Amino acid sequence: MNPIEFILTDFSTKSGDVRPALIVSWLEVERILGHEHEGTSDDDAFLLSALRDAGAPEWIEGAEGFTDTEGWGLMGPDPDREDS
Repeated sequence: MNPIEFILTDFSTKSGDVRPALIVSWLEVERILGHEHEGTSDDDAFLLSALRDAGAPEWIEGAEGFTDTEGWGLMGPDPDREDS
């Protein structure tokens, strides 16, 4: 498999918190999965495994997932919370 392309950025929550985020474009998601994301936990688990293998940050474990027009993403822990 070719290296996985993902973007590390910041995500602003509705409450105004800024958290790290990782986004994989829909085109890249389809390339990794071999099909469009079907919204299943199996698709998510496969993407997480591929991201781990690609050297994504450790915070992806247990991260909150999201989707938007840009792609499939994970929102990291709140850096201001001790239990994050």
